[in-house]
Amino acid sequence: ELLPAVTTGTASYHLRVRLAPPPKDSPPIEPLEMWGDFGGRMGEVPLSGNFRMVGLALTSTVQLPRVEPGPLKGVLPWFPLETRVTASLSANGTLPRLGLRGTAELTQGTGISTAIVSGAMDVTRGMRMDLDINAASLDPQSLFKEAPEGRVDGRARIRIGIEGERPEPSVSI
Repeated sequence: ELLPAVTTGTASYHLRVRLAPPPKDSPPIEPLEMWGDFGGRMGEVPLSGNFRMVGLALTSTVQLPRVEPGPLKGVLPWFPLETRVTASLSANGTLPRLGLRGTAELTQGTGISTAIVSGAMDVTRGMRMDLDINAASLDPQSLFKEAPEGRVDGRARIRIGIEGERPEPSVSI
């Protein structure tokens, strides 16, 4: 399976192939360009996204509007989350290595916690992500029910490698 859950929605895809060579005095032009977008659901998780790829240069964004923890666990069962989240993630660069940048807002009690994610992804063999996360006003109970209530500002580094069926995350805080 390519995706962790049944995915339904509306997508558009465009492909441009330039067969004629560029004029001699012009800069080189990539002969292949693709772009598209998607709006729908992965499992019960609403999502939207878009991408543009010129040669091997990719720009893409995925957005998750107001996702409850139950549906997210149906797609990412290994990801700890006990509260609603709104998130976006952009991946940009030249394949097989991409830079990642994202934000997440977690609803907790009467407030919101914000996390900013940056890092890199390499898809040379399987997938490997190295992420730095900076969180502000995070209630630990948003991630682990058993944790004490409070507000924490912190940073974490997460490494996730997927080469087979299961992700192997490691965390340093």
